[in-house]
Amino acid sequence: MSGEVGRMSSKGRSVTWRRLNTVLGAILWVAAVAAVVAVGWGRRGTKSEEPGDASVVSAVRNGSGGSLVTGVEHETRTVSDSAGTRKQVILRMPDPGWDPAGVADFRLVDRRGRTVSKSDLLGRPWVVGFIFTRCAGPCPRLTKAMHTLLPYVKRAGARLVTISVDPEHDTPEVLNRYAAAYEAEDEDWLFLTGPKQAVYSLIRNSFLMPVQEVVGPQRKPGFEVVHSTNFLLVDARGRVVKKFNGQLEEDLVRLQKALRELAKKAGAGGETGAGSGAIGGPAQ
Repeated sequence: MSGEVGRMSSKGRSVTWRRLNTVLGAILWVAAVAAVVAVGWGRRGTKSEEPGDASVVSAVRNGSGGSLVTGVEHETRTVSDSAGTRKQVILRMPDPGWDPAGVADFRLVDRRGRTVSKSDLLGRPWVVGFIFTRCAGPCPRLTKAMHTLLPYVKRAGARLVTISVDPEHDTPEVLNRYAAAYEAEDEDWLFLTGPKQAVYSLIRNSFLMPVQEVVGPQRKPGFEVVHSTNFLLVDARGRVVKKFNGQLEEDLVRLQKALRELAKKAGAGGETGAGSGAIGGPAQ
């Protein structure tokens, strides 16, 4: 009998140790993810051309493995409630704290070959997002989601702005074909490209969003660039006021609501006017 008790006691200790190791492993994993995110956010305000937040995106991929983005915007986890029901929850990252003076000045080129600067966009709010035309990941969904915003931006006297994160490939001609496939309207929806350094600097240092070209063995066709899936709402003075994840239905609803509020302000004679609507001139 004492031998049986001894074996049972030994087995109990073994189970306890396995459980303890599992718990410790989970704690260490969470701590590692938190440390990576903290490091990335600590760099977000620097004027640097280093990968910065893009490294966080790679390190904190969502569980599906199908998207190379969204790491710094949100993380999706599956949890169990008290009844044992498993469900997904979204852990959101806070807004990064954009410059109250607004985004830096820029000069990019639209799909018609016209130069577009920050001053051309002042006077009307705008929603900006980031894609590239040969993307095999979330970009088509993001562009379709942007298209659904057209009625809202028109009523708000606003604009949509899509910036290519693959500018060396996405020439104005390429962007024009891409925009035509989504029935984009010239003055209400701009597609912009330009020098890679200028584009990446604007995204990282003004919009405070991650973007990084993939190099080496990890580079696959259709996944040449890691970038944010956020849409950013910019006010008529060029200040970023809020971010919305373009892949989340609830965020798109929130963005539509924000645009409806802008439409009400425009109707009441607020600062949200339609603006001149004129965009730049021929590219220099």
